[in-house]
Amino acid sequence: MNATAKHRRGIASAGASIAFAALALVACSPKHEEPTAAPASSSVPATVATVREEEPKCSDEPRTDENDERPRCGGMGNPSVDAKKSGYRIDIAGVGTRTDGSACVVKPNVVCDVGKPFTSEFCGGTLTHTPTSDKGGTFEMHVSGNGGSFTQSGSYTLGGPAEKITATYASAKLCAQAGGRTICLPPRTISTTWTKVDDCGAAQ
Repeated sequence: MNATAKHRRGIASAGASIAFAALALVACSPKHEEPTAAPASSSVPATVATVREEEPKCSDEPRTDENDERPRCGGMGNPSVDAKKSGYRIDIAGVGTRTDGSACVVKPNVVCDVGKPFTSEFCGGTLTHTPTSDKGGTFEMHVSGNGGSFTQSGSYTLGGPAEKITATYASAKLCAQAGGRTICLPPRTISTTWTKVDDCGAAQ
């Protein structure tokens, strides 16, 4: 083989090596995939459905029972004692008896505004409340009959939930007059119940 032929064979062999190397690089290099277009809907944020709970409607109807928690249209008010502008059925049983010692049956008395002075009549006598605040005031009771009289006075305080108030009476004066004599007894404390009424006019 002459020199020219050997030279041509070397060039061909080198070219084949270069071509093989190029193919190997292409095969081993990472593929460049075309970017995939995202669906049109994926670029739009999903709408979040929100449900707004309706507020309970107020009611002007009387409460059906102690479990009736419907808000009143005039406002829920303070659950603690707030006697003003409220109607109450006042049970004053046991506050006093007749001067002749006979049993005294006292019926509850409905008062539409216990924030103002009010008087209850019972057993031939009267019981007058004079509020000085939402929490209480002073009271005076007078009973007369059969030639004698009975007088009691002092202060009262209100406590407990507004639906059912406990009124506590603390007497400062407790005296009975009969036959020209006056007998005063030691002060005492008694309690009565005031129950709230929604329709004061109808309850009277």
